[in-house]
Amino acid sequence: MAPTISEIESSMSGWSVEELRAFFCCVRASETVPVPDTREELVRESLSELFWAYNSKTTAQARQAADKAKQAIYNHLHDRIKANTPRPPLARELHEYGSALSYQFLVREVCNKLDIQGANVEPIPMLEVYLIEDLYVKAAAL
Repeated sequence: MAPTISEIESSMSGWSVEELRAFFCCVRASETVPVPDTREELVRESLSELFWAYNSKTTAQARQAADKAKQAIYNHLHDRIKANTPRPPLARELHEYGSALSYQFLVREVCNKLDIQGANVEPIPMLEVYLIEDLYVKAAAL
């Protein structure tokens, strides 16, 4: 399951495939990450790439592994010890170990990466306009 950022995902429903492709190319970790073919994959993979750009996948994997180890140890305990020991929480999906990202934070960060002037001070609706204009330019270049 991929992380969800509902504000971005809902706005993506009106984007063309070319715009989604340009957005994915802006947020992917490196050019070695292949561009997905379908609209659904573009949306899902764009959100995933964006989420992991601002969260440590290594830290999330370590936390998930620790939770799985706690469960395994608990399962091997003797019943008498289990009676006096609280059951550890179940391991969650990997993205649940990351920080929740706000839409405003992401818009500002993407604008900063694209060197859009005033990304830290402009109101979000204005930054969205600048961002979409930049995406149109990138989509035309593809």
